[in-house]
Amino acid sequence: MTVNRGSEWRKWDLHVHTPLSFESHYEISESEREDLDPIPELSDLDTPERLDPLIWTKFIDELEDVDNVDNIAITDYFSLEGYEIIQHLRAHGYLDNFDVILPNIEFRLGTFTGEHNRVNLHVVFSEDVTVDNIRQEFLTNLTIKLDGDEERSLRPASLKALGEQAKRFHEDSNTLSDFEAGCKYAWVDFGEIVDEIDDRPSIFEGNHLIVLSGAEWSEISWFSQDAEIRRQLLVESHALFSGNPNDRAWATGQADLSAKEFKDEFGSLKPVLHGSDAHNFKRLCQPDKDRYCWVKANNSFEGLKQVVFEPIDRLHIGPTSPEGFTQIHTLDSLKIRDGNVNTDLEIADENIPFNSNLVTVIGNQGAGKTALLDFVANCFNRRTREHAEDENSFISRIEDSSPTIETELTFKGGDIQPFSKKILEPETVEGPDISHIPQGKIVEYCEKGNELHDRIRTLVTESVRQDTTLLVSNLEQKKSEISDLAQNLRSINAELHEINPQQVEADIAEERTNRIQIETLLDNKKEEIEQFKEANEEELQETEAEELQSELDDLDDMFEAVGEFIEDINSAHSSLEEVEQLNELLKSINDRKELIDTDRTVDRIELDDQRESLNILREEAKTTQEDLSNDIEEIRGELEKLDEVDEELSNLLEEKRQIEERLENSKDNLSSLSDMLDKTEKLKEKRENVFISYVDAFFDLKEIYGNIASDFSEGETAVLEDIEFEPQIELEENRTHDFVDMLDNRSVNRSDIKPLVKELDRIVSNSRPDDLREQIGEYLFDLENHRENLLDSRDPIDFDSLLYGDCLRLSEEIYYQEIPMAQLSRGQKGTVLLRIYLAKGEHPLIIDSPEENLDNQFVFEELIGAVRDAKKDRQIFLATHDANLVVNTDSEQVIIAEFNEGLISFEGGALENAEVRDKAKGILEGGDEAFKLREEKYDLNPGS
Repeated sequence: MTVNRGSEWRKWDLHVHTPLSFESHYEISESEREDLDPIPELSDLDTPERLDPLIWTKFIDELEDVDNVDNIAITDYFSLEGYEIIQHLRAHGYLDNFDVILPNIEFRLGTFTGEHNRVNLHVVFSEDVTVDNIRQEFLTNLTIKLDGDEERSLRPASLKALGEQAKRFHEDSNTLSDFEAGCKYAWVDFGEIVDEIDDRPSIFEGNHLIVLSGAEWSEISWFSQDAEIRRQLLVESHALFSGNPNDRAWATGQADLSAKEFKDEFGSLKPVLHGSDAHNFKRLCQPDKDRYCWVKANNSFEGLKQVVFEPIDRLHIGPTSPEGFTQIHTLDSLKIRDGNVNTDLEIADENIPFNSNLVTVIGNQGAGKTALLDFVANCFNRRTREHAEDENSFISRIEDSSPTIETELTFKGGDIQPFSKKILEPETVEGPDISHIPQGKIVEYCEKGNELHDRIRTLVTESVRQDTTLLVSNLEQKKSEISDLAQNLRSINAELHEINPQQVEADIAEERTNRIQIETLLDNKKEEIEQFKEANEEELQETEAEELQSELDDLDDMFEAVGEFIEDINSAHSSLEEVEQLNELLKSINDRKELIDTDRTVDRIELDDQRESLNILREEAKTTQEDLSNDIEEIRGELEKLDEVDEELSNLLEEKRQIEERLENSKDNLSSLSDMLDKTEKLKEKRENVFISYVDAFFDLKEIYGNIASDFSEGETAVLEDIEFEPQIELEENRTHDFVDMLDNRSVNRSDIKPLVKELDRIVSNSRPDDLREQIGEYLFDLENHRENLLDSRDPIDFDSLLYGDCLRLSEEIYYQEIPMAQLSRGQKGTVLLRIYLAKGEHPLIIDSPEENLDNQFVFEELIGAVRDAKKDRQIFLATHDANLVVNTDSEQVIIAEFNEGLISFEGGALENAEVRDKAKGILEGGDEAFKLREEKYDLNPGS
């Protein structure tokens, strides 16, 4: 057994009558008779007298021209004659355009409808049941009857005999042959049909379907005395034949009766089949209104039988396949080549086609389930030791052997080229993506609360990104805004720490004391000068010394100002160089303007005049500076020529000037320190406003994420049933402890601090208050009052970073059946997370062993339904050893991994494939029981 794609949508026509059938209208013209040569193999058979070889030849020719139907059922009234001929011709190479041809025997029942028509019933048999068994163990044991007491065993001769009698009582039948009249008026008891099948389970059990004709059955009124007969007919049938969409909705619990109500009344939901009911060439495999019967299964009776288990998901009536649009990410196949790993391990060369829905991978431990999933995932995200985020990567385990295994992925839908790589190469697929949950990853997320919530948030956001781009864009913008606000808080704290407000206040106090001292010193110096002048009035040439000193002071000030002027000129020169760089960039832009086909240019900035003027100014300033320097030297020389008294006065004046300079410096220092203190107050005010904006932005973030979660839940109501998301704002852990830990408990009571810290938690835990600014302000004020209690060993910036830091995070409370996630078991948390994964996105999802550490009953009740819903919209790969996750999810494809004498290989197909099913029973935990319960659930012997 190799690997095939498993269950796919295929077209069936289960109602094709042959020319031997009663009410046959297969006709040919005389010219056609002249042109046709009868099929020679027809002469090999002992055929009924009514068989027309030329009509049968055209019938076979027309069937062989059918190219849009995969499987058919050959239908005749009370008989297998037509099917037996078809079988004979198939054995000689005819009709190989059909994969399966089944026998369908149509009966008239003794039950009359309100329109006085008899109810028709079909029994479709498996291709594995022989014609002899059907005839000898079933048909010949049935009794056919006419109205009255006449009855005989069911044989073609009996039908003719009864038909001859019926024509005596029905004048409208005189034009019919005896056989046709027998088929028209003879009937069989429904209970007898069921009993004969049930009495021979070794032949017929699981190899037949009883299908009620809905056209006549629906004519029995629910309000008549025959209502119970109508109900019982449906109870004991597997399916209905009907082309009415309302019948299908009703029989599958999607109309006035719910699924549960319908099962309570009729035992199980009923698939509603449809066929062409062809009685002529025009209708062959052409149902009315193009209502083709699509079955998602293998081309086999076992495949067809799946509609009993899954009457909604496995059956569709319509002109086109319900497969619909294939996601462009869907994987079509995986090719594995050069699989030698080492002397002990080899991967067989494989070409594995993938089903578009649910692919389950099973096998004994170490058989290669994870290997297959890793080969796929490695094409999207590297699974080598350095890059894999888990410890269960198969590729990382074989990495040291340097394998050269080559894999190639192909895709369905879209124009995506095949992707191939050797498994250790770094390249990955560009464009399409997958989600991959390695073995053990779900448990890891569940054990780490923050990781679990972060993962859920990412899944929810990414899931709705395509449909609600604006919301997700708003979320990302708000996150960016919060990040900027948090960075702003850090910057303000750092700036305040650098300023050190406490030190500034101390420096101001010290500088004020210093200024008072300098002012006193200046007053004393002035007094000393006055006393000196009075004592030396006659000898002192006061005017000349004071004038020279005053002139020298002015020249010194001028010299310093010119120096600053020259520095500004030099800075302007540097700026000109930057403009030159701009000019070079403008030139580059102009040189490439033809790229956009334009005549527009950007003029360069001319700098020659500015550069020349700056050079002239600099030279003139230097000349002025030299002149000032000469003047200063000249005055100092004159001062040196003064006599001793004048010189002493000059020294006193210089000392006074220096004291005045110190006083100015002190005033400047005080002004600078005051400015710094003002800046500190403004920074503190700014910090408070930024922190309020930071908290307010989190309320915005919570609201946006709430809308995203709501969209996510509404879009996946089935997968996420009973799961609710409630966004929350949380404080960072240990915040209260950290505050208490940095304060001196000798001066503050710990019990007083805790409620103050938790006040922020109270604010953000509720909806946004109208007075948010006031409440945050009070919270900050109350804690600021304890700054003075900071331990000597702690730096003030620690207090600031904690009080005004990035302390909030977006989280969500997830409720399952109104129970908070925190109160669920680890297994239940894992199942909830898996359901969120299943609801997320459209690209393929790979899950390795999800049932590990999950409660088995919880898996059955919760995970199975989620998988069944999710696989309708995306491709899912599921490695498992749990039979429920294969059987009850109705897996479309089962891939079996096998390890034999060092070789890992793969085989598989549809769940209904007998060989696949038998191997699965031996591998899966509870496999045999799971298959048995599935069949018992739908009761393949409803008449027993």
